[in-house]
Order: sequence, then structure tokens, then C-alpha cells
Amino acid sequence: MFTSLILLTACSPEPASLVEGPQDGFGDEQSVRIVSPEQGQVTDTSVLFRLSLGDQVNAVQLFDSDMEPLSERIAVARGDLRTELEPGRWTVTVQGFSAQGDRLDSDQVSFRVVDQESEDPWVSFTTPLDGAAVANPVTFVLDASSEISVVALSVDEWPLGEVEPGEVFSYRFNGTDQPRDVLAQAYDASGLLVASEAITITPLSGSDGGPTAFSERVAQLVESYPQDGTFSYYWPKGGSWSGSTRDILYQDELVATDGGYSACYCSGITWEWYLMAWQSLATEGGLDADDLNGVDDSDIWQMRRDWYVRELDGDGPGIALQDRGLGTPVGDWDQVVRGDFVQLWRTSGSGHTAIFWDWELDSDGDRIGFQYASCQGASDGLGLNSEYFGTHSGAIDPALVYFSRAWVPADWL
Repeated sequence: MFTSLILLTACSPEPASLVEGPQDGFGDEQSVRIVSPEQGQVTDTSVLFRLSLGDQVNAVQLFDSDMEPLSERIAVARGDLRTELEPGRWTVTVQGFSAQGDRLDSDQVSFRVVDQESEDPWVSFTTPLDGAAVANPVTFVLDASSEISVVALSVDEWPLGEVEPGEVFSYRFNGTDQPRDVLAQAYDASGLLVASEAITITPLSGSDGGPTAFSERVAQLVESYPQDGTFSYYWPKGGSWSGSTRDILYQDELVATDGGYSACYCSGITWEWYLMAWQSLATEGGLDADDLNGVDDSDIWQMRRDWYVRELDGDGPGIALQDRGLGTPVGDWDQVVRGDFVQLWRTSGSGHTAIFWDWELDSDGDRIGFQYASCQGASDGLGLNSEYFGTHSGAIDPALVYFSRAWVPADWL
């Protein structure tokens, strides 16, 4: 049996819509997940850790960024764990243990602690986190106390611009693959500087992903599927259904199944779209549809497990493709095109696998989120949906968004 939180992290845009069930290679009965505080959140000195634990997790223990204990090992089946922390930035790991004392899974969260009773003004980066290596252009989101009116951002003492707390701000760095010092200076309504925070990040040079022929075919395929509720969103409890809408064979192995549900979930439908796009391209080109760059009937299952995401906060499709010479991550967001694959994670810890469709822009033309195609409750099953970056609970964490692109055989490595 799996806890609902494990499923939430894998695929759902709407926690309330989930039922319990498995996810290939993703979560298991040893899993530990921190529900709150959320990544980048600001919290009081009395920190409430809300946990979701697999059935084999008998006890947990809190550790700081140096893996020094913050608590004793505590027997806890479900529920909350509270501890007192000093004001400042914290990265806390929750380690799970079995009844026999064996280490199981762990989870980590970074957040900011402030003394709410002091009433001192504060400003904090929700994303990116201090020390992070992030895609370029970099998306910044800040939170601040109520008296803050505007925040001025600068990098290496060079002004970037002004933002309001909670506003999404993007900036393309010319100097990449090296540490950059970013400073946020917060001003009240009278223009007085009342708070500041500094972080160091490393903008990555990224990659353009290469040719887009496969992405174009994926987009065409998505448009050919009904988006009228024909395929609803469903995550069954138990069983091994792949989350796809049809049976697909590869080297006589049934690697995707319809399950008899007239339904889908995110990892399954994107896996189906990849396989269907490949089969159509192979047929048109007179190629062997059972030869994905030498992937055999054993590795295709490993590829599927990679696709369905092996690590919380990690990539799925990008790893599955790159490890087999079938595609690559797209590190430069300016190069992302419709039909690319995307694995996103939210501040709440939940995740989703989808096909990138379009950027959501504000009035200044800055990216504030994106539209995607997948299977989710928000679109009553298979369809398009948009989500946004921000400080609110469940917003997309731009530091945990992974784009990837599949290639046609001429581009395979």
C-alpha cells in the first residue's frame, strides 16, 4: 500500500483528486515525504513538519544541512512533528527508519525561519534557493512581510530591476556556469530600505536541444487525441496499469496498456505519446519500430521506469531519453518548443509529467508559467492546462522544471 503523498508527487496537479495507487519505479512503502513546510516557504520559529510516510517507516529523525541531528529519533506513524528553530535559512532532512532501525528513504526541504513576534521587516527568495544551479534565464520569486512595497534586485552590484513581493521576475545572464551574487533590497511605502537578503546562484549555459522534428510529431499526435472527456483522469489503487489509453507493443512486450478504464494519468499518457510518435515516424521512414537505438526488450522496462521518474524533484523523460541516446534535456528555455517533454515540480512537493505547449506571459512579456498537454483533473482528463510560478502553495517551482526533447533516428547518438 502506498500513501497518497507518494502519488501526489508523481503526477497530480490537484491533491484532492488523487486516490491511492502505485507508480512504476517512483514511490514505495519505504518513502518519506515532507508535505510542509514547502520549498522556499517562510515559517515561524516553531516549525511544523507535516510528513507522509510509507507503511514500512516506523520512526523519523530531523537533520540540519550538515547532517547534524535536530531531534531524537521519534516513533511516528502519521501526522505532525514540531521543532523550534532559530531565525535564518534552513535546509532540513527527514530520515525514515524501519522498525528494525534500518535507514529507509529521506526527503529534504529548504526554507526561511523568521521571528513573527519581532515584527521586523523581512524579504526572502522563494526561488531560486541559495547555492542553486539553475536554468538560464533565471526566474526569481520573492516573499516579504506586509510592510514591503517593492524589492530592488541586483547581481554582482549591477541593478536588474524592481519587483513586488510574489511577482515573477526573469533575467537572462550573460555570464553563465559561474557563481553570481544576487541581492534583494526591500523598501517600504515611504521608500526606506528596511530589509535585504543575498543569495549566490550559478546560471547554467544550458543547451538548445537540437532538431525539433520529433517534437513537431508529438504536438501533431496530441492534437489528434480527443480532449472532450473521452479519457478521464484516473489513478487506480493497486495493480500495475501504465496509465495509458491503449495497448502498445515493443519487441512483443506489452509496454503500455489501456487498463480498460478509458482513462489516463500523466506519466502514462506522455509515455504513450512518445511511443506512438516513434512508431508513426518509423512506419513513414520504412524503419523498424522495434529498434529504439538498440533498446532491447529488457531495457525498455528500465526506460519506462526512468520515464515515470525515479527520484523526487528529479527528471523523468529527459533521463530516459538521454541515457539511451534518444534525446536530450533542453537547458535553454528560449529554445523550448511545442511538443517538448516537461517534468515539473511544485512548491508543495507534487509533480507532473506533460508536453510543453506554450508560455504564459505577463503584460511585460515575461514568463510567469506555461501551458501543457497531459492528463489531469484540472482538464477533466486528457487536455490542456496552465500552471504558474509564484509564492502561493502549489505554484510551479521554476528551479525544478526539466524540459527535454526526443530525436529522430538521424540524430540519435
